[in-house]
Amino acid sequence: MTREEIENKIREIHGTDEEQLEFILSDNKRIQVTASAGCGKTKTMISKIAYELITTPNLNHKKILALTFSVNASTKIKEDTASILPQIIGDEDFDVENKLDVSNYHGFSTKLLFKHGYIFHENLKSVEGFTIVPETAAVVNRHLIAQDVRMLTEFTEALKAVDKAKVDELIEDYRKLLIEKLIPNNVITYNGLLILGSELLSNPHIKNFYTKYYPMVIVDEFQDTNYLAYKIICNLIGDNKMILMGDDIQKIYGFLGAIPNLFEDMKTEFDMMPMEFKTNYRFQDNPKMLQLDNYIREIFKQYDDMDSFEETAEINFGFYTSERGEVDKIYSGLIEKTQGDNTAAVLVNINRSSTWIIDKLEENNITYFNGLFKDTDVDYQKFHKIAFDKFVRESGIGRSVSSRVMNSVIAEMEAEQIAIVTDIIVFNSLMRLLKALFEKTKSSSLSRAEKYDKISFTLSNGSLKRLMNEIDEKIVITTIHGSKGLEWDYIFIPQITSGAFPIYISGGSLCKTCKDDSSGTQYQKRCEFTFPSYLKSGFEEQLSLFYVAITRARKDVYMFANTENNPWGYPKKRSCFTALPNLTRNKDF
Repeated sequence: MTREEIENKIREIHGTDEEQLEFILSDNKRIQVTASAGCGKTKTMISKIAYELITTPNLNHKKILALTFSVNASTKIKEDTASILPQIIGDEDFDVENKLDVSNYHGFSTKLLFKHGYIFHENLKSVEGFTIVPETAAVVNRHLIAQDVRMLTEFTEALKAVDKAKVDELIEDYRKLLIEKLIPNNVITYNGLLILGSELLSNPHIKNFYTKYYPMVIVDEFQDTNYLAYKIICNLIGDNKMILMGDDIQKIYGFLGAIPNLFEDMKTEFDMMPMEFKTNYRFQDNPKMLQLDNYIREIFKQYDDMDSFEETAEINFGFYTSERGEVDKIYSGLIEKTQGDNTAAVLVNINRSSTWIIDKLEENNITYFNGLFKDTDVDYQKFHKIAFDKFVRESGIGRSVSSRVMNSVIAEMEAEQIAIVTDIIVFNSLMRLLKALFEKTKSSSLSRAEKYDKISFTLSNGSLKRLMNEIDEKIVITTIHGSKGLEWDYIFIPQITSGAFPIYISGGSLCKTCKDDSSGTQYQKRCEFTFPSYLKSGFEEQLSLFYVAITRARKDVYMFANTENNPWGYPKKRSCFTALPNLTRNKDF
């Protein structure tokens, strides 16, 4: 395919969307793209990759690198490029994996250490077989003394607080601990992977190799980048192209150390060209949801000047005098909205917000999927590791993906349930997702090798959770963090009350701080926020969660609260999020 042919194909795909076309066809080496939910970011990213594959000279022994914060996002990119890219290029036999590396930061660092880690320690030649865990894992503590544990705790806290100076101060001690105590025992931490991966890329010879090997690097979910991942990105910038894509408004991992104002800092430091995708295709035929989407985005833009804020929006909001009244309304809404082929999800900010809803569904024998586990839970990680080991063993050296292999893995997992996890609910949910993975893969048009890679990638990277859209249940209950990247027809958000939503910022409760220093207005049944400058980051962190929850809906979103006493004996108040400026409430939905 010629340059002219690929340009014509891309114009055919993207129509009159000049913002997307400008990005795809740009030859600028430094681009950062703000891409809101529903704007077609993934499709545009794949077209950009296709364009670069055709137009980049001498790409024979080079690849394009796609990096992202989460395993879920990297899995989606990998799957979408495998199915869409050959169609754009016009070659159904095009070998995507030969020209594109897709990974999250930890997976990429693992590959670096596999190839070059012998510089640090010979055991790293087998790093792919290491036990890779958080700093708090028991297997880490077994090899350390109390002083080491304190240092790791201090490092983790500094990383989460985005205390770059403290991280840099402790990083050499961390490195020494890795090489002298953990790596000799085939153990490494997630942060340890990034520390050593970044150090390898800071070596001029290794950096020079990879910036030439990857003539273009695309970073997705850039808003969730922490300081260690930031170091890796910076070390991948050379004479190649660097594309940063994300949406600062969807930054929901601030509690894990996502760097604030990162888009602006990168634009200044590396002279990045800013672009923005503004057309919302998800809500283009849904004026009410489109208006709500724009409304929240404008709050972020005008936080420092809310006196002149003129945007308006309407929410479906039910406010009740009791927990039972709220739950009954949610229950009836779920039953009504999941008629026909419609799906619905109950998204919670804290797990206890779902307890009464689950009880109500079970009382009435309504089936639902419980996705309240976290991907950092020990049981969640252990399930993936055991399933992966069994799959690899059953597949054998021929890497079979036959029904026999899949059935054997499922039978073994079910037989060893008690030894695998301690929570039967988590086990049952993960088994459902494992079966969905096998069924979806088996029925796909992928080659045998591609099917093996897909299953291996999902299990080895702990990403079964992203298959929640593939199960049969019309009702899913999960966390807002767990819903990122997924969609349902209708979204129900319970317990939008002060202290439950918003709930958290680094260093304490946003609601408590707001109340203690009178940053907001406290009424008998509601709170109103007054947008003080010193609470901006905390407020925006929780508003980002609110935005992510809302934009999981294809059709509509419903919100709820009640005034019954909270666990500490005080009457609940509806959240300041339901009393934002110019926001009206539809009580009759």
